[in-house]
Amino acid sequence: MGAGQARQVILESGGVGYAKMVSVFAWLRLWQLPVWCAYAGQAIAAILVIVLTIRLWRAGDPRLQGAGLCLGALLVTPFALDYDLMIAAPAILLLAAYQIEHRRIPFGVTSLFILWLVPLFARGLADAMVLPLASWSLAGAFFLTLKQARC
Repeated sequence: MGAGQARQVILESGGVGYAKMVSVFAWLRLWQLPVWCAYAGQAIAAILVIVLTIRLWRAGDPRLQGAGLCLGALLVTPFALDYDLMIAAPAILLLAAYQIEHRRIPFGVTSLFILWLVPLFARGLADAMVLPLASWSLAGAFFLTLKQARC
C-alpha cells in the first residue's frame, strides 16, 4: 500500500477509528471538523511543541526535559494510537521524581495520577462522549512541564 493511500485510509477516512487515536488530528476529526482543518490544527500543534521543546531543552532540569520530550513526541505526530501512550510512562516517572524533590508543581500529584489513568479511559470516553481525553491530558501535562521549567 502506498503512503498516500495509507494516509487516506488510516487518517483521513478514519479507517483505524479516531477514538483509538490520541493526536490533535484525531481530536479534530473526532469532532467532525474537515480534514484540512485537522491537518492545520496538527501542524500548528506540532510546530508549537517543537519550538517549545527546543526552548525546554536549552534550559531546565533534565527530568523536565525528558518528560517534555516524551509528551511532545505524542503531540507532534498525527498518527498515535492509545497503546502509544506507554511513551508517557517515563514522563510520569520523571515528573514524579521532580515533584518529590521540588514540590512546586501545582496539582502535581493529581495531574500525574490523571495522566497515569488516561490509557484506561481515553478510548471509552472518546467513543461514548466524543471527549478527546488523551489529547487534552497530554497537552496539559506538556504545558505544566513547560511552566515548571519557566519556558
